[in-house]
Amino acid sequence: MSSAVEVAPRTKPRAWDRLSIVAWSIIAIVTAMRAVAAFSVPLIGDEGYYWEWARHLALGYSDHPPGVAYTIFAFSWLGTNPFAVRIGFILCGVVATIFAAKTAKRLTNGDARAGAVTALAITLTPLSSVAFGSASPDGPYLAAWAATLYCAVRAFGTHLRRDYIWLGVALEPSC
Repeated sequence: MSSAVEVAPRTKPRAWDRLSIVAWSIIAIVTAMRAVAAFSVPLIGDEGYYWEWARHLALGYSDHPPGVAYTIFAFSWLGTNPFAVRIGFILCGVVATIFAAKTAKRLTNGDARAGAVTALAITLTPLSSVAFGSASPDGPYLAAWAATLYCAVRAFGTHLRRDYIWLGVALEPSC
């Protein structure tokens, strides 16, 4: 009599399990709430100051790098309301969240749950509500650094020239 142990076949984790669906749903709801707040809450003092910068673009300002002014300028065609000033920062939050999730997924050999949990953590961190809910210099730079981190992980993993070029492109706005 031989005692054969049956081993269950290894199954690849599904890309969209319950955790991922719940996490990305929460992220979508929080992002929508930021958009509603961006439309309905009046600008605060610093946001008006940054808006003025966007009307007079420069390569630098007395107390901050120019990322905040360029982000506001990119959406100035939407009008002169608080939503037009803040929408770029909400989109920076989306960019940072996606790149952070892609980085976590890549570092865990394709585990979508790691990406979803990372994205949820980025979205629910209190700093994110400030950086991605109002016009502040933090939003564009967090998005740029998240993109830089992803490109670095990818470039050091693949060693392809094009990935190193993308790393350089992503690094530029981070400086």
